[in-house]
Amino acid sequence: MKKLNSEEILRILRGARKQNRLWTEVAQALRELEGLSSADEGGRPWIQRAEAESGYSANQLRRMAKVAEFQSYL
Repeated sequence: MKKLNSEEILRILRGARKQNRLWTEVAQALRELEGLSSADEGGRPWIQRAEAESGYSANQLRRMAKVAEFQSYL
């Protein structure tokens, strides 16, 4: 499977809440961003960038990511 760059991943997050994007897609996008580096090109942590882009709070995003991580072990 092709590795996505940060801009491609951010497209998944943009307006995710308004578009009713699946939470699993949102969680995966956040995990992929955090796997690329600890911060965006401006030095902002990815969780803050994802929060601004997606319409979800940082807490909601973290919960999604944790559940997705747990499910990957099942």
